[in-house]
Amino acid sequence: GYLVLSAEEPVDAVAAARALLAEPSLGPVQTLEIYDPATNAWSATSTTNQPVARFAHAAAYAGGYVYVCGGMDAASNAQLTAARYEVATDTWTAIHDLGTARSWHCMEALGDGRVWAAGGQNASDTPIASMERYKTDTDTWEVMTPMTAALTGMSSCVISGQLLLVGGSSTAIVGPTHESYAQRYEDMVGWTFSTLNRARTLPGVAVLSGGKVLVAHGNTAATTPIA
Repeated sequence: GYLVLSAEEPVDAVAAARALLAEPSLGPVQTLEIYDPATNAWSATSTTNQPVARFAHAAAYAGGYVYVCGGMDAASNAQLTAARYEVATDTWTAIHDLGTARSWHCMEALGDGRVWAAGGQNASDTPIASMERYKTDTDTWEVMTPMTAALTGMSSCVISGQLLLVGGSSTAIVGPTHESYAQRYEDMVGWTFSTLNRARTLPGVAVLSGGKVLVAHGNTAATTPIA
């Protein structure tokens, strides 16, 4: 699982990257590390009340908290559970479960203090189109307008307050069917669909100056990486 922060977010305070890292072939792990660019060093966070070990989860930063949800346990079962890490106090708190167990999904904060979880694959390893939004004031997930296509293994970013999902697979992440879909969601408006020039699963995504988005690499043709 990975967490990507924009240049505007407090990277030194939040941890420039990986929440609950895992190598699926070795099993999930249960740690979070914070990177301090001033010292070029990594430090472990508190383990008290940490969520269960997982991989193929998703994470997002909003309002001083890192949110983690879904993923797979050691038996590769999709998870409903979610948790919140408070950066300032180095503490974990369990939050309400997702409405749908999901793994290999996307998670982003759209700037309204709420966190969105989209797509992925369910407990039956079937790609899903469902999307949920976490309401911090009520500790609840609400069902939102589903994606235009059910996909797992997408990558995501936020541009101009809108959620962008790119690539992914229309079949399970093991033995994927790579797609060239790009889906953009604007709250109160809905989904807009476009097509990448090349199908890819699990690509890298970066927001560039001027609001453009770079999509790089990924897998295609079974599990062959794209140069």
